[in-house]
Amino acid sequence: DTLAMLPNMNFSNAMSSYTAQNIGAGRYDRVKQGLKASLFMVVVFSLLITVIIFLFGDQLLSLFLDPGDTSGALGYGLTYMHTVSLFYILMGLLFVSNGMLRGSGDMGAFTLSSMANLFSRVAVAYALAYLTPLGANAIWWSIPAGWAIGSVVSLLRVKSGKVRQHIVEAYRAGHLISPALQMPLHGAGDDGIVFHHKNSVHW
Repeated sequence: DTLAMLPNMNFSNAMSSYTAQNIGAGRYDRVKQGLKASLFMVVVFSLLITVIIFLFGDQLLSLFLDPGDTSGALGYGLTYMHTVSLFYILMGLLFVSNGMLRGSGDMGAFTLSSMANLFSRVAVAYALAYLTPLGANAIWWSIPAGWAIGSVVSLLRVKSGKVRQHIVEAYRAGHLISPALQMPLHGAGDDGIVFHHKNSVHW
């Protein structure tokens, strides 16, 4: 499972660095382009990995588990992989959007998204275990539910445009230094910060 998650984890780290670098350069338009490109790659890689797991799941698990094991570990592992892999796109959405939040320094929203992901998993697992006949399999279904809820929190934050407002506030507080944010204009605030940069677009 960790091997299957690696591409999305790497997309997240790349998006974080890419966002920070382009914010420092004042190129907000490139941040938006990078987000779109990352999400596209997430969809492609997630679908590819899902197909591989469904076609070669037994062989992949046999690399880590004894096929002759009578404890049923291989069967549980395969059920888990088949369930979770269907929702790797949701995991990618969560990871990439959180990478963007981290790169922009919006750690409050990132933490909220991460906590929503974690606590919703526990709540959904308990609810499904007690209210449905899934039993222990409820754990598998709670994982993509957490991804979905966490990604909604992150993407709503990105879509709201408050990420950019957070950047401006961080600059005013002295936590962010970016000459690209200093563009004096008639009607601008006393600090000379202009929210609408000539190279920027709304996220």
